Amino acid sequence: MAMSAQPASDNLNDDSVVRRLTAVVYCLTGDMYRLVPDVRTVDILAGETPLEVLAGEVLRVPQNDQLTSAMSDHVRLYLLSVVQTGSVATVDIGGEAEMLEPYEIFCLKAAMVNTLVETGLVEYVNVLFEGREVPTNDLPTGTMTRFDEDLQSAWIEHENEGVAALRSSEYTFKRNVTLY
Repeated sequence: MAMSAQPASDNLNDDSVVRRLTAVVYCLTGDMYRLVPDVRTVDILAGETPLEVLAGEVLRVPQNDQLTSAMSDHVRLYLLSVVQTGSVATVDIGGEAEMLEPYEIFCLKAAMVNTLVETGLVEYVNVLFEGREVPTNDLPTGTMTRFDEDLQSAWIEHENEGVAALRSSEYTFKRNVTLY
């Protein structure tokens, strides 16, 4: 779903709103096994980019009671920055990432990646915590692109890859990386 923007004149009484944006933010089902698109309308303020606002939305609780936030409710996380370089967005998240279980990190990364790729502004996303990559299966994640909405299957495949790498020193894997 492409984003749509309305001019600020539609927003009465708030001169700081540059435009209003309707976009998809990915959340999780209650069992955390599937990614689900949630259409939201957000205000883009002066000095903000759509990617920053939408990355922040991934960290917020959904309005829909049927959906679960990709951010764990027992951990405090916040958006540090979103930097776009060509077709790559690098999202840096601050907070208590060490308190997250590997599957929770995986889900958060998947929701962030799908949300930002859905905008059409980027094709790839790096998700960092306090400026560093946090692996979820003892292997680097690298620069990611769209995840399948079936997170349970993606997680099993991801975990199997980690196990294979631990069992064999000859195991090879491919990752997209961003070089500057």
